[in-house]
Amino acid sequence: DGIQDSAPQEGREFTEVADLDNIAEYSCIVSSDDGGLYSSRSNVVIPDVRAVGLMVMGQREYIDGDESSLKCFSDDSDLPEDASYRWFRNEALINDEEGMRLEIPVGMEDDEAAYTCLVVVRGKPSAPSPIYRIIVSPQQPSLTISPIPVLDMANYSVVCSTPSSPLSDPLYIFSDGSGFIAEQADPLLLLPAILNNRPQLRCSVSGNGGNSESAPSEPEQPQVQPKPTSVSGDASYTAGDNGVFTCVSASELLDSANFQWFINDDPIPNQSNQQYQRPISIEDDASVLSCTVTVEGQTSDPDEDLLLSVRPVRPTVVITEPAEEDVIEDGSSYTVECDTPTEPLSEPLYIFTINGVDRPNQTSAELSLIASVTNIPTISCRVSADNGDDFSQQSEDISPRVIPQQPSVMGPAQYVDDQPANLVCASPSASANADASYTWYIDNVVVPVTTRQYTEPLSMENSGDVFRCSVTIGEETSLQ
Repeated sequence: DGIQDSAPQEGREFTEVADLDNIAEYSCIVSSDDGGLYSSRSNVVIPDVRAVGLMVMGQREYIDGDESSLKCFSDDSDLPEDASYRWFRNEALINDEEGMRLEIPVGMEDDEAAYTCLVVVRGKPSAPSPIYRIIVSPQQPSLTISPIPVLDMANYSVVCSTPSSPLSDPLYIFSDGSGFIAEQADPLLLLPAILNNRPQLRCSVSGNGGNSESAPSEPEQPQVQPKPTSVSGDASYTAGDNGVFTCVSASELLDSANFQWFINDDPIPNQSNQQYQRPISIEDDASVLSCTVTVEGQTSDPDEDLLLSVRPVRPTVVITEPAEEDVIEDGSSYTVECDTPTEPLSEPLYIFTINGVDRPNQTSAELSLIASVTNIPTISCRVSADNGDDFSQQSEDISPRVIPQQPSVMGPAQYVDDQPANLVCASPSASANADASYTWYIDNVVVPVTTRQYTEPLSMENSGDVFRCSVTIGEETSLQ
């Protein structure tokens, strides 16, 4: 080996195991048969010893952005420490990498890349190792849902985003808690919002047409808002009526739905049911009733409010003056009152109707009239609060009982026996009424005289008698 001669031997061939750590320079000499004389030394030969049995070992599967961990290894050769290495990716030399280990960042472009290595010992490169392919998966994506919240039965978008780029022929795989939803090249997926079915959505992404798939994203759940609510029920009431209202939504609501009622935008305490009922008072007039529904933390928007119209209870007409009298004399004044049990009334207005004709509205509940025996009215009224916003029903009609004015007997008080009387039954009510009839009384006994004048002869027996009369107009008779 250029340093030490081997023992003499008869054979022309010399066999030795090649050793990369000890590559010798070989020469030989030959002697005669007795070994006394030796030839001169031959030329020097250095065997071409190269490493064999190379292979790439290490991690095969990576996530985009990881650092490779590959080793160039030989099972058949003991590689010296001063050996250098060459690494190739898809047959292209990876510059500046001459160590046994290859530790460089890998990206999506390295998916299915073919790595090989060779070793150089004393300037002699080995044959390249067999191809070693690695698999690179995209980084874990994130899933974004918009809008937040989404209205029930509307579409919402689901976007699968990954920091891994560029991706070659990407595929986006969407799934929910029950399994696969879609696999597509578009990272955007449209789904319908269903209030009572809010899936746990995930997505994963693969490159190279589905060769390697990322880990699934963290789950995201759409926030679904119930459809706007409206109030169903009657809007017009009489004070004291029982109001029944229902909160209505086009969404399919479960028993767990929670309702909130509002009056004039103020929450009504302890009202969480879909139906709301209570007695209606006059204070509720012009109030606005609204409601919302909350499902899984999402509250609807109120859509159609209900404007309440509340009118006072139907009043009654009563005659208050003259008090406690059944009849009213013709020509005298009397007072009627529009009486309603609805209290309190804010800025009330009263309308009296006389013989079917409305009088101008007034703030007083009382009306003064002059009685007329020839024109007995029918009287009714209605009342409103808030300056005439909502009037009550019309009261029942009443008519006062009007009698002719009490007459007086006029004429001489002294007569001669058998002289005709000259007495007149005088009444202002009868003077203008040709249809008036008269009744005469002598000492409270009716006598058969029905004319305005009493002209019967008088006798001594009539001395001291008291003459009275009454007047009848229509069906009403005056006092005597």
